[in-house]
This record gives sequence, C-alpha cells and structure tokens, in this order.
Amino acid sequence: AVRERDLEGVCEDLVVSADGARAAYVRQSPTEPSQVWVLDTRSGEAHTAVVTRTPIDTRELATPELVRIPAADGPVAAFVYRPTGARGRVPALLYPHGGPEGQSRPAYNHVLGPLQALVSRGIAVVVPNIHGSTGYGRAWQQAIHQDWGGIDLRDLRAVTDWMGNEPGFDPERLAVFGGSYGGFATLLCVTQLPDRWRCAVDLFGVANLVTMIETSQPNWQRFLRRWIGDVTTDREKLAERSPVNHIDKVRCPMLVLQGANDPRVPKSESDQVVERLRARGQRVEYVVFPDEGHGFTKRKNQDAAYEKIVDFLTRELLD
Repeated sequence: AVRERDLEGVCEDLVVSADGARAAYVRQSPTEPSQVWVLDTRSGEAHTAVVTRTPIDTRELATPELVRIPAADGPVAAFVYRPTGARGRVPALLYPHGGPEGQSRPAYNHVLGPLQALVSRGIAVVVPNIHGSTGYGRAWQQAIHQDWGGIDLRDLRAVTDWMGNEPGFDPERLAVFGGSYGGFATLLCVTQLPDRWRCAVDLFGVANLVTMIETSQPNWQRFLRRWIGDVTTDREKLAERSPVNHIDKVRCPMLVLQGANDPRVPKSESDQVVERLRARGQRVEYVVFPDEGHGFTKRKNQDAAYEKIVDFLTRELLD
C-alpha cells in the first residue's frame, strides 16, 4: 500500500535505508534553517536528527504568499514576502534567481536570509520563477535556451507591471537585485525597463553575451553556445540583447559586487558595466573581493557583501 505523509516545508536530499524502514532528508522552510529529519516509514512518525541553530528569532521571519502572475507566455509563479504591520504602501524588491536553470523555493538559506532582513525593515520582496526555472516542466525550463533577453524579459516585464499595480506596494520605490544569471536579469530590468526602478544591485551578473561566450573556458564555452547562442552565427542578436550595450538607458543608482577570480562570470563583465556607467556620470558603487570566485564562499566576505547589499537597498528605498 502507498501512503502519503505531509513532511511540510521544502524537503530534499532524501536517502532511504536499505530495509526501507527509515528515510532521512533535509527540511527547511521560510522560518526554519536546514534540519536533518528521519522518518519512520511504517508509523509515519518523524523527528529531527541534526538541528541548525541560529541566533535569529525565527518567529520574526515572514512566510510568503504564492501568487501566479499573468504573463504573455504563461503565468509566472512568485513568492511574495510582505512586511508585517506595515502602514500604507511599502517599497518592494524583485529578486530573480540565478541559473537560469535554478528555482527559488520558500526555504531559509544564504540568499533568503538577507531578503528576510529587508522584509524585517519594511521592504516587500517578490521572488519569481520565470522561464528557465526548474520544477515547472522541461518546456518551461528549456524555453530560455538561446533566448536570453527574450522570453525572460517578457516575464520580468509582467512581474514588474504586477508589482507596480499591487495595492500594497509603492510603485515609486521598486528595486531589483540578482546574482549571476539573476545579475543578467537585473541588468535587463534597468536597461529595458529603466523608468521602473529606484535602485538596483548586480551581483557578478552577465553583461555582454558576446564577451561572456568568447572569454569562457573551452569546456564551458561549448555549453554556452548551446545555452545562450553561437557568436559566429548569432553575434548581432547576442549583441542586441546584451545589457551593456543599452547601459545609456540606466536611470537609477546601482551597486555592483564581483569576485576578482570568478571563472564563470569574469570580472570583465562587471568592469564593462561600471566603466560605462561612470563614463556617463551615473551613480554606481563597485565592490570587488580579491579572494573570491563565482559566489562568495568566505564567511567574512559573505557578511560584508550582504551587509553592503542590505544597507544600500535600505538607504535607497527607505531613507
């Protein structure tokens, strides 16, 4: 007989014992850091085996609402975190995840932690799973292949429009923040939807699709040709869809963060953005970590980066 057991939260890394009597898994939720649980498959009883302790009062963390936002290519699922006890309209942040073949889930992790910090300060956060995301079927995931700056931009426009029309949000105080592919999405937003943003944060984002492919390591370059496009046949399209070539449209202050030794998205991608913004006299802060690659792994750098991000967004949206 097959029985269902609601394990609650986001569960992953499932391992079943050889005799099938027990199953171990990692569980987390918006208000619960990762914990290892063990389930008795016969009785259905579950208990924690490894507990992650945090100094944060998890009762103060926000639980998101799942919404489906109408878009040209199908509704976009998004998790919306709202500040509690807000009076009047609040500023709101759009957070497109990296990948693009990744997925944002309602789980407390190294990304959601800083986002929760923003919510606690009175800033709403909208976390969509646009085309390219996993978990919504192969067609949804692969729709972005060789269409960066196409179907994803249409989704981002729809989500931004929804945010601008959401009664609880202040349309004059919207921000966007993302890393890696999410940085590309952020740069798309500020160049293709320039009138919508009070500020933006680009975390080691792809800025130039042509140079991204041409300067990549050979094994990664083959993958990028299938994923993003071939510079020998698609150069004009790739150049047109590269945010760096539309940087003159940016109207909001930006914060850019980058690892100096990034093998995946080279520092030269962020350099191009910052150099062109500064040449136009646009306000931009640039933080480079000399001892980091793609993503920040050292605790001191993680703390410094996310403190910088939270302070920048708080200052621009609330002060």
